[in-house]
Amino acid sequence: NMEFGDFSGQQLRTYFIRNARYASMNPSMSFGYGVWNLNDQHTTDMVRDAALDHHRLQPFIYSAAIRTYRTGFPYTMTPLPLAFPDDAKVHGRENNRVRGYQWLINDTLLAYPLYGDVYASSNSRDLYLPAGKWIDYDDGTLYQGPRLLKNFAIPLEKTPLFVGGSGLVVEQQDSALVGRLYATGFIGKVPFFGKDGVTQSIIEIKHPVGKSVTVTDTRTQQQMAVTRVRHAYQFRFIAGHNYVVE
Repeated sequence: NMEFGDFSGQQLRTYFIRNARYASMNPSMSFGYGVWNLNDQHTTDMVRDAALDHHRLQPFIYSAAIRTYRTGFPYTMTPLPLAFPDDAKVHGRENNRVRGYQWLINDTLLAYPLYGDVYASSNSRDLYLPAGKWIDYDDGTLYQGPRLLKNFAIPLEKTPLFVGGSGLVVEQQDSALVGRLYATGFIGKVPFFGKDGVTQSIIEIKHPVGKSVTVTDTRTQQQMAVTRVRHAYQFRFIAGHNYVVE
């Protein structure tokens, strides 16, 4: 059994995976020790999946960082008491007793990675969902908040994210961007900043996303092709263009 400091081989592999899932939800992600050195293909695959999650979400997280720079509000990692100050149940959860470590990314993604000193002995945790609709990023299950999810399963392979808020996520797909619209019931305008930190798009959602969606590029006045992909409506997204969703 491989040893690494105070870790057993299995503990170390679990630690790498849990840490990678946590890091993938952060503004930046890095590795201090090459996972390939563990000589375990499953661990390598899980860590690679987490890195790909971060790569896919990087434009969205970067846009949150630009919003933070412009406003001073921490959109990259928003503590729930700051996002929902009038909800008494979001307070007092970030501690070593409750271990309710959760935060918002760009007021749309709710991150809940399982980490801390029970990373190797636990595969579940109590999660709190504030008011609104929350959609599981992996399987599309819809939850209505406010609600406490007791002993919510967080296996090593799970992407620790719910989608709520505006329901709009912009992701990297190959060399292009895609906009993804989830049915959260949101009506309003959402900003997005391109990779130069200056180029801005406004996405106006005029009606709650339902069983059908129409997306219009207001610069070209063209209706975008919209397809259903991974529990959301997806369309090609160009930074600097504005969109109307109906």
